[in-house]
Amino acid sequence: MENYDNLFEQQPEQTEQPFDREVWAQQKREQRQELYDLIEEMSEKTLTDPSALSDYLNMQARLGKTSVANTLLVVAQKPDATFIANYDDWQKRGRSVKRGEKAALVLEANGEYERPDGTMGVNFDVKRHCSVDLSCCCVNCSLLGSKEIS
Repeated sequence: MENYDNLFEQQPEQTEQPFDREVWAQQKREQRQELYDLIEEMSEKTLTDPSALSDYLNMQARLGKTSVANTLLVVAQKPDATFIANYDDWQKRGRSVKRGEKAALVLEANGEYERPDGTMGVNFDVKRHCSVDLSCCCVNCSLLGSKEIS
């Protein structure tokens, strides 16, 4: 019994890194820039490749009221998606996200701001959306980052 008591008494100290707002903000800016670059790349591809244009139009038809930019992002990241929503929206619809399902990153407007020149701009946040096979109800799990859901 002594051996088990020692296990609990000798737990290593956990040192957490303090939250650094500047590092977090820089990571968010880089993540948004990667998405802007992907939108630019997909725009060029869609305008020059007839099959890419067809893929875009088919996706836009499936997704409905989704912005051009987000449709391009979904075509690039999840070309087999039939409908996308965030984890909470899927839960409200009585659906779950499969384990291992990869989320598509999209841009969501999050308020306006005034630029130094007096014009208005829109803040965008990166959001994770999943596509769920609507023909079945899948295993419950939680959405963990932009990586695979485990």
